[in-house]
Amino acid sequence: MDPIEVVKARELAATSTPPPTAIETLPLAASHGRICAETANARSAAPPFANSAMDGIALRHSDVKNLLPVCGTVLAGHAISTLPVGQCMKIMTGAAVPRGADVVVAREQLEFIDNNARIDGDVRVGQNIRPAGEDFAIGVPVVEKGELIGVSHQAALAATGHHQVQVFARPSVALVTTGTELVSPGESLASGSIYDSNSIMMASIIQAAGAKVNLYRVDDDVQATRELARSVSAQHDAVISVGGVSVGEADVVKDVVCELGRLNLWRILMKPGKPFMLGEVNGRPWYGLPGNPVSSLICFLMIVLPSLWRLQGREKSFPSGLPAHLQTSVRKRTPRLEYQRGQWAREGDQLIVTPVSAQGSGQLSGLTTANCLIELAANTFEFAHGAVVTVYPFSQLLPGNEHV
Repeated sequence: MDPIEVVKARELAATSTPPPTAIETLPLAASHGRICAETANARSAAPPFANSAMDGIALRHSDVKNLLPVCGTVLAGHAISTLPVGQCMKIMTGAAVPRGADVVVAREQLEFIDNNARIDGDVRVGQNIRPAGEDFAIGVPVVEKGELIGVSHQAALAATGHHQVQVFARPSVALVTTGTELVSPGESLASGSIYDSNSIMMASIIQAAGAKVNLYRVDDDVQATRELARSVSAQHDAVISVGGVSVGEADVVKDVVCELGRLNLWRILMKPGKPFMLGEVNGRPWYGLPGNPVSSLICFLMIVLPSLWRLQGREKSFPSGLPAHLQTSVRKRTPRLEYQRGQWAREGDQLIVTPVSAQGSGQLSGLTTANCLIELAANTFEFAHGAVVTVYPFSQLLPGNEHV
């Protein structure tokens, strides 16, 4: 099976991922970060009545004159009143505009003399009045199906009469780390063993992407991997494995997936992360990431992440990245598309980016200081200082996360 380009791999992974079917009804207050399962339309206009945008007086434009008698006060939360002809009423911000009034004059334009108001400056019809339905008219979409519900969506839904919302159920993902050499942090390291950093890193980023995750670990053993593959693929919506997909004698995951299901792609024209695998077992998608921590993370972000969006019903296109100017020259060794870790920032009206020093596929130290991925084009080996490259800020891929 020949390696394919990153964009094609991302598209194939997404199209191989089934859309969600399970839907939950949640209280509005619990809906933050979930995916809307059906378009929510405004049940009530917002605002539901014309109200004042300022503290001041409400009056008819036709009644404007030097001194206008004040006949009452309108407070927020009180029933809508009626304004007598030739008079005005004091009004507070958010209070319902009295019937007959078509102007609100702000307190800063007023002088009160006895029980009369004198207006300083021009007055126009509709001034400082928020019309009924100005924000949302009844029946218009407030949150579309497939949108990620943020705090602004929650506020808009509340303002238009919603107290609960239908969302797609969070997908369940099995995270399988492979390798006889792995030891859990906190345990003693035997000779030849290493601490399992991939489990905690990948579990956290899968959860940040909106899915539920259960952790499994298996040695480099065909029978144990086969049994675990049957079990986890039957119990979860998707499987993400780390390790076991390269060409070593101990890399058994790819062979097990081929035996139990189907292999859709193996190897990508990308550095790091070439051994990425996409398959299917028990009708569930299986995303096989390389074992090196940086490789596994980059493969997840650049290929698997949109599939997790689809799995939970999120209708979002993969970001196109941002143009940034390199602050140092960069050299590549292979013709493959390459992702380096970098630090981007704004300088005036342009973006700048600098690669971090540690770029090895097993060097987590580079990730801890990076806030973006730098995409270095295929078939180009030299990138001069000042050259424009594409960067993917981590906050663009996982909103709210400046670092991964």
